[in-house]
Amino acid sequence: MKTAMKFDINSDTLNKTDRCRDNYSCLTGEGKCLCEVESHFDKNILFIKTPKILCNYYMSFGYSHICKCPARKEIFYRYNQ
Repeated sequence: MKTAMKFDINSDTLNKTDRCRDNYSCLTGEGKCLCEVESHFDKNILFIKTPKILCNYYMSFGYSHICKCPARKEIFYRYNQ
């Protein structure tokens, strides 16, 4: 069963997002797996608030948290969410 997508993500980006644990649920627009972005740098790094779910793309960086998910980055930069 396919889920209706709110966000239209580039197929190359989806192919790079091959470690998603949550079956791309962020694409539905329900927001349950979208980590809240605190700031960003150089269209490549998203600093996020402490994640509420386990994610293969989350990384601690000192006292900060970074999201390395290609789909999440595209959602942020393309849809400002």
